[in-house]
Amino acid sequence: MKTPNRAYIILLSGISVAIIVLCVLLYLVLGAIQQGSLDVAAEKQEVVSMQLQDKQVSDFKAKYQGYKENLDKAGQLFVDAENPVDFIQFLEGVAVNTNVNADITVGGAKTLDAAQKPITFQIDITGSFRGILQFSQQLEMSPYLVNVTNVTIRKIEKSVLSKNVPQGDLEAFISLEALPK
Repeated sequence: MKTPNRAYIILLSGISVAIIVLCVLLYLVLGAIQQGSLDVAAEKQEVVSMQLQDKQVSDFKAKYQGYKENLDKAGQLFVDAENPVDFIQFLEGVAVNTNVNADITVGGAKTLDAAQKPITFQIDITGSFRGILQFSQQLEMSPYLVNVTNVTIRKIEKSVLSKNVPQGDLEAFISLEALPK
């Protein structure tokens, strides 16, 4: 009786160990299958995302000619940082059109990122109050993207008056920042 019981116990122990090993292997295989399916789903999502981006780029390329005119107009809002002559000529033209004398000085740039440094201008204007207002109005309506940071208007002192400056004229100081290309 001992031998058959012992044989049954060994057989039962062997079967139990085999079942446990089989369960562990099955758990490992199912875990690998689950991880693999998650990887496949993530890759499918990435493919769908790339296809959507490709479609958006294709749509933009198709519509680019329609946007090109507006993009060019937006590019003209900015002042050429290397050579702001066009903007200075614009300011001089406005001064002539509004019958004021303007002395334009280009200042330094603030310490921002190199691509975002606004160009500062100091404009000293001499003329009638109406002319100064017209100058500032045309500056506001200008085709350039500018930010007026300071405006000071004062009456010219008698001691400063010269032959070129009529009695009653005003002096204005306008500081502004223009965004570069």
